[in-house]
Amino acid sequence: MRRKGFTRLEMMSVFTLAIFLSLLIALGFEQARIKSYDSRRLSDVFAIKKALELYFLDNNTYPKGFNVILGETGARCLSKSGFQDECRKREPIYMSRIPKSPGSDSFSYIYTSSASTNTYMLIFYLQTDMGQYRSGQRILTPDGIK
Repeated sequence: MRRKGFTRLEMMSVFTLAIFLSLLIALGFEQARIKSYDSRRLSDVFAIKKALELYFLDNNTYPKGFNVILGETGARCLSKSGFQDECRKREPIYMSRIPKSPGSDSFSYIYTSSASTNTYMLIFYLQTDMGQYRSGQRILTPDGIK
């Protein structure tokens, strides 16, 4: 007499296939998340560059700073006085809310200006290649991204 239902082998095959498909979907979402973080990082960096250039036009110098972690305490705002935790309302504001790098803290935006403050470096990281920009540490200067 034949039994109704599935054999153990059939059940294990379906279960294994379901796990495999779930892993493929999860990996796809992870890659999409990483690319979205990198896209936001590039957008943030270009917005910060615009604010720094506006600051330079008004002050003939870039804001002073050495290894300043942007978006963190002490560097959440850029105004006439430079990087601050909060902008003062009675002075020009170049960026009212400096963005913090998305994702892990190990991917922070790090700003340093030269002693003469005629140039700056903004270090940031990309986890994947984004168009013409390769993954890894990137440096933004007044001349662009290197």
